[in-house]
Amino acid sequence: MSEYQYYEFLALDRHSAPRDLAYVRTLSSRVQPTPTQAVFTYSFGDFRNDPLDLLAKHYDIMLYVANWGSKQLAFRFPKAAIDQQALQPYHYGIEEIEVSTVGQHVILNIAFLEGEPLGWIEGEGI
Repeated sequence: MSEYQYYEFLALDRHSAPRDLAYVRTLSSRVQPTPTQAVFTYSFGDFRNDPLDLLAKHYDIMLYVANWGSKQLAFRFPKAAIDQQALQPYHYGIEEIEVSTVGQHVILNIAFLEGEPLGWIEGEGI
């Protein structure tokens, strides 16, 4: 079976600066970023960078799906907008939910690995 991986990054309330778009273009020949979105699709190989790092620096939301069952949804919030203590009851003891602080942002990362491979899937439109 071939592999399939799909990464989508969105900027919600701002547009990426031209220098940020130029940087995102250097990450893969497979990306055609717009001021509010970047999509990376792989049938063979992998994203060679840390997707959460790209999210923290340039975007607000990241979606990742892979045909072997991995799913990930991550959000970047301004520190002042999130009460991290209020989130504690929702991720305590659950390995799939992680909250971290990067600079002036909080990253909420939700990642799941399904037991069964999904077969061939398409990330576009999710």
